[in-house]
Amino acid sequence: MTERKVGRHRLGALFVSVVTCAGLAAGAVGTSPAAAADLDAVQLDVAPFASGLSDPVAIAFRAGDNRLYVAEQPGTVRIVSTTGVVSPTAVLALTVGSGSERGLLGLTFSPDGTKLYVDYTESGGDITVAEYTMAGDVATVSSRRELLRIEHSARGNHNGGQIVTGPDGMLYIATGDGGGGGDPDQNGQDLNELLGKILRIDPAPSATLPYTIPADNPFVGQANRRGEIWMYGLRNPWKFSFDRLTGEMLIADVGQGEYEEVDLAAAGEKGSNWGWNLREGFHPYNGGAQPPNGKNPIFELSHDDGYCAVIGGHVYRGSAIANLDGAYVYTDLCASNIAAWADGAQRDFPQTFSSPTTFGEDHSGELYVGALDGTISKLVPVPGGPATVSAGDQSMLEGNTGIRKMTFAVTLSEPADAPVTVRYAVTSGTATGGPSKKPGVDFRTMTGTLRFPKGSASKTVMVSVFGDTAPEPDETFAITLSNPTGGYSLGRAVGSATALNDDGGAGGATIGVGDAAIVPASSGQQNLVVPVTLSEIAPAVFTVTYTITPGTATHSSSASGGGDFGGPLSGTLKFNRSTWRKNVSVPIWSAADIDVDVDKTFTITLTGVNPAGVTVARATGTGTILDN
Repeated sequence: MTERKVGRHRLGALFVSVVTCAGLAAGAVGTSPAAAADLDAVQLDVAPFASGLSDPVAIAFRAGDNRLYVAEQPGTVRIVSTTGVVSPTAVLALTVGSGSERGLLGLTFSPDGTKLYVDYTESGGDITVAEYTMAGDVATVSSRRELLRIEHSARGNHNGGQIVTGPDGMLYIATGDGGGGGDPDQNGQDLNELLGKILRIDPAPSATLPYTIPADNPFVGQANRRGEIWMYGLRNPWKFSFDRLTGEMLIADVGQGEYEEVDLAAAGEKGSNWGWNLREGFHPYNGGAQPPNGKNPIFELSHDDGYCAVIGGHVYRGSAIANLDGAYVYTDLCASNIAAWADGAQRDFPQTFSSPTTFGEDHSGELYVGALDGTISKLVPVPGGPATVSAGDQSMLEGNTGIRKMTFAVTLSEPADAPVTVRYAVTSGTATGGPSKKPGVDFRTMTGTLRFPKGSASKTVMVSVFGDTAPEPDETFAITLSNPTGGYSLGRAVGSATALNDDGGAGGATIGVGDAAIVPASSGQQNLVVPVTLSEIAPAVFTVTYTITPGTATHSSSASGGGDFGGPLSGTLKFNRSTWRKNVSVPIWSAADIDVDVDKTFTITLTGVNPAGVTVARATGTGTILDN
């Protein structure tokens, strides 16, 4: 299990502009939700459940109905059956504002399931909450009753959008701060504005409003304070949820430039100030001081660790996944993997999604994840089966000078449920190895031990390759695995490496794409990294375009789509003056989703260099998904 301290982060694709993301980290402070989770012992997987949706951004369940009701951002509510079949008949189709972060953003039902409530931005951008009466599986359009409209025309971002029927039967509504960097309108701290808040209303009409302000709301009857406000000081609380056991509220508030945060409120807690725009996570924002009544989050996530938009999240109360009960399960738009937090510790699981946007919690407490690729996945226990450890292959240009790193992927067939180690040795083939760089030595020989922590499924071995300018054939060496522990056996014990000759040409910098091969895990997505390298440091800034062509390995946009790999089929790499390597990272679907009884391949082709001046020495490389 990974325990991580305070870190940093920023906002992402659906909700704002995506930033480049890398790893994961978290800092934990404060009181934990009531938890009995043993994160060390959790073994979970992600199973494809449904596909073919259009930007699913919210999932709700209706009383007496085990099917999923899904909000699609373009404006449609659809039903997904218990077997993952998407109904072609819409529950409701709305005309909504589009662009930026606008659209249909949230949905919930009345406790008895007879009323549907939706949160969306109308064509001018205003945040709108409306009620519809259900007639079977369809919302009656003529029954529409607008409950709430909040002016939001100036900017398209930070709408919030989550709407939840709370344990008390009231509607809880999340609103963003109105958009623009840093809350320029100061809405988060303004109790006379509804933006940057969690609101609480009774949907029953009052004498003067289409809803009723509950008498026990914290600011009822106070001058220059809106009675609808339940909590404030929030930036863009994209998702929040209630722990069905304790009644605690957890708010995943998307951060500004450095930190994401998750806030914890006790059951019934009200009037809390979460600090924005004076605070971001545990830190001052633009020198702001903690307000006298301000509260810190329970933990934060750092942009420096690859986060960009935290996606909450529920406290797990299901029964299918042992040892997870009481843990808060969440993800992030950029980091994109499942993570769990309990009692001040975080565990990062290797399973990832393609731009996750939302969670759903069914009547049994089991969790689903929706993503912008139109898929919904379900969290499930890890299936049984023999566990192996395997080495992949790689090749790249040797280079003219200096030392460059060749990376081998070493993978487990399933994520480690206890620490796993395996020995490795890098040995000569036709290439000559040695302990250090000197004439006649092509690479550094080495031995060592890889350690897989619990929950991990892949590690890398980086081998130093020594550049030279002597014309010579392509040369090979190998990495050999031995002595695995933790109940794992050897699968593909030997991985091969090729230092590709890039000498003997007309002179000047050359560029080439290498080859890479990986043994897929039985669960979770892995990435096959194909290197694109220069023979020497880039003489000037330039770009190179590439295309990926399926071969015996087929492509699909999601793991459930029937292909072997995903990701875009073309792209552009930018080399700066100090750069000699870029990577094309290709998502490989798990062995549970693809049939890998034989090696399967696709090709990566460099299609253009701009501006000209760098010679393409090797235009085509091969990616291989190895027989597992």
